[in-house]
Amino acid sequence: MAIKLKIFILTENYDILITIVNLSRISFIQINYFMAVARHLSFTEAAKSLYTSQPTISRQISLLEQQIGVQLFERTKRSVVLTPAGSLLVRELSEINEKVVQVLEKTRNINLEQDGNLNIGFLEAMDSESVCGKVITEFLGKYPKIGLSLEAHSFNALRERLLNRNLDIIFTLSFEIDDALDIQWKSILRTNSCIIMSCHHPLANRDRVSLSDCRGENFYIISRDESPKAFDSVVSLCLKNGFTPNIIRNCPNVESLLLNVETGQGIALMDNSIRLHKNSNFKIIDIQDDMLDVVMARRRDSTNPAVQLFSKMMYAE
Repeated sequence: MAIKLKIFILTENYDILITIVNLSRISFIQINYFMAVARHLSFTEAAKSLYTSQPTISRQISLLEQQIGVQLFERTKRSVVLTPAGSLLVRELSEINEKVVQVLEKTRNINLEQDGNLNIGFLEAMDSESVCGKVITEFLGKYPKIGLSLEAHSFNALRERLLNRNLDIIFTLSFEIDDALDIQWKSILRTNSCIIMSCHHPLANRDRVSLSDCRGENFYIISRDESPKAFDSVVSLCLKNGFTPNIIRNCPNVESLLLNVETGQGIALMDNSIRLHKNSNFKIIDIQDDMLDVVMARRRDSTNPAVQLFSKMMYAE
């Protein structure tokens, strides 16, 4: 059924009565084109912003003016200016557009309250509570019907599961994904690098330990196969402090590295976001002059609306 509307538009010189406008003949595309020209005051720039041609924009605007029976723009060879009627239409449509956005957001949220899934992955041994524990609690409270799954993986597996769409969001270290074109990421926490050792290691009894004091110590390190950048960052940090690390074992993942460190035969370098601060078997010593970024990452082409909602809550923190 056609929708009919009476519109009164007051101009400087005369009253225009638009009687019986058939809204079913006016498309959202025409409205979008009109708002773009009004924003740029240029048919050419509006066409560029909408990735269409200038003649297409001109035809649709002319058709819109014919349909509502009023001129919206004053056109000259050098300029485009809104008429009083056009200015009124811009104001009214701006308010309507904001309302439409709000309604669509509410509609999407209602759907999410009914179903949906969100799969989040963490770098193994990462302290998820300090990274995003508060947001996870709030998210579950606000969207109780979205199924939330949390997993922990090694560097390589975590990145691959995100790229293969097995995970929607991951929390990892920035050097792991900062050159991945398909991944969008944002830093959510700055943390120190740290020295990790067994509480029984000889250096654990010292009040102060710097990385340069670790010259000659045995090192456990994440293997280059697992994370080339993690391997290189440890070697680089040691070289920066005047020595080459004595690597006695390349470990396939973080958990294996920690198992070896716990024996007291060697030490390791990691980030301070690990979940070990309350474990009395380890001593953790911050390296004050070396910082790392813990990041939240997602695929650029993700269409899961739950990802948007969770990201919005994280960025608000």
